[in-house]
Amino acid sequence: MTLQPNPAPQADRAAPRRATARLVLASALLSAALASGGTAALLLATAPAPVPAATAAGTVTAASAVPAGTTVTQLDPSDAVAAVAAAAEPSVVTIAASGGGRNASVGGTGIIVSADGLILTTAVVAPSDTTYAILLADQHETTARVVASDPAHGLVLLRAATTGLTPATIGTGASLTIGQLVVAVGSPLGEFTDTVTAGIVSGLDRSIDLRDPSSGRRVALEGLVQTDAAINAGSSGGPLLDATGTVVGVIVTSAGDGQGIGFAIPIGDAQTLLAAGQA
Repeated sequence: MTLQPNPAPQADRAAPRRATARLVLASALLSAALASGGTAALLLATAPAPVPAATAAGTVTAASAVPAGTTVTQLDPSDAVAAVAAAAEPSVVTIAASGGGRNASVGGTGIIVSADGLILTTAVVAPSDTTYAILLADQHETTARVVASDPAHGLVLLRAATTGLTPATIGTGASLTIGQLVVAVGSPLGEFTDTVTAGIVSGLDRSIDLRDPSSGRRVALEGLVQTDAAINAGSSGGPLLDATGTVVGVIVTSAGDGQGIGFAIPIGDAQTLLAAGQA
C-alpha cells in the first residue's frame, strides 16, 4: 500500500502568496519613497514649528524665544489704533476757518507741541498772521496767533492764549518704513472733530505742488510721506502717528483726483521751526 502525502492545507498554500504580495508592495513603496526623497525632505524642512498653546486670552508663552515664565501679549491692530487715538486726542485741536476771499482758510487741525500753548499746523490751515479760533479736545475754546512759519515746508507755529495743555509726543524724524501702520487724527471739513483713520505708509519722498493760500503762488513740497489713511479737507495740520503714538508727520493734503492717496510732512522737517518757537 502506497501512502500519499496529505495535501497542504489551503491556508498554508496561500501564505507564501501573501508574503510575496507584501514583499512586492513593500518594494514598491520603498522605491516610491526613494524616488520622492527630495520632496519628503523639503516638506520636513519647511514644516511650520508647533504653535505654543495659549496660556491666557491674548497671550502665548514662547519658551524658545523668551525666558521661562514670561508671557508675550499679541496686540490686535485695532487695539493698537484705539490706544494711539486715545493717547493723541488731548493733543489735537480744531482750528476754525477764518479770513475771506483768496486768503480764506477752510479750517483744519493743529498739534499741541508745548504745555504753554504752542500749536503746530500747516500754511493751508493758517495762511496769514491773524487770530484763529481754537477748539480744544475738552471742548473749551481759545484763540491763537502765528508766532513763526516755514514757507519752504508749508508749516506754521501758533501760540494759544492758554496754558496747561497736553503736548503730543513729537518724533525726531527717524526713518519710516513702507507698509508700517500709521494713524491720522483730524477734523475733516472743520466739523467732524477728532476723526481717526488708519492705514499704512504707502510711499516715501513724494513731491507735490500746492497753492499758497496767502499769495496764490504754487509751492512745491518735497520729501513727503504718502499714506492710504483717509485724508480730507480739514484734516490738514493733524498728526500722523506711528503705532507708539509718536507724531511722525503733519498731515498736509490728499490727492484731489485719487482715493487713498494722502500726504504728510515728515516731522523731521518741523524741527527747526519748533526750536525757533521754543527759543
